Amino acid sequence: MCFVFFLFVWVTIGPFGLWRLHRLKTERDNLIAQQVQFAKHNQLLQEKIKILKEDKKAQEELVRSELGWVRDNELLYLFHNEK
Repeated sequence: MCFVFFLFVWVTIGPFGLWRLHRLKTERDNLIAQQVQFAKHNQLLQEKIKILKEDKKAQEELVRSELGWVRDNELLYLFHNEK
């Protein structure tokens, strides 16, 4: 009888038991969901790269917004919101 109890405990919570199997399946599901999110983000970045390679207007907008560049003889006004 003791052997049966020990075997039950070993199968349930042992190093290769059901509890570990459940943890691994949960971890796998989380990794799959994370991979889907990364794939969507990667697709968006690829589309943005394609647009930037082909569209000069988009390149200019990015350089102006990200780097704050201006053309020659152009003034840039920065307004600070007062609360």
